Amino acid sequence: MERVVYVGLNVHADTIAIATADDGRNGEVRMV
Repeated sequence: MERVVYVGLNVHADTIAIATADDGRNGEVRMV
């Protein structure tokens, strides 16, 4: 079975924020 995870990056001069989200309408979102 294939698993899809989305990764988001928010990059600024002083900070980098990373979030991951599982595929699907009810997928869990996690800030790393």
